[in-house]
Amino acid sequence: MSFIRDISKHCIDHDRPLRDALSSLNNLPIKTLFLCSSNKLIACLTDGDIRRWLSNKDSTVNEPCINAAKQRFQFANTKAEALQFGKLNRDEFLLP
Repeated sequence: MSFIRDISKHCIDHDRPLRDALSSLNNLPIKTLFLCSSNKLIACLTDGDIRRWLSNKDSTVNEPCINAAKQRFQFANTKAEALQFGKLNRDEFLLP
């Protein structure tokens, strides 16, 4: 199981271009970014989200990250909370 110890490396402003998000993801072992607005978590963004977004012929890497992000997500502080979601197994990641 992997944990993110320093969450600051995974945070990016929601209106930054997807190009910046891709650059950030290239330097992270866990390919997840947290999009923030006014110091509040508003969405999650993975490399897969970006690939799916860019597969749309009208999408570009110059668009804001929020366009490709998941704005509906679940957050768990502990493994016990995550297991209550019924979606986590031992091979998946927990984000503290």
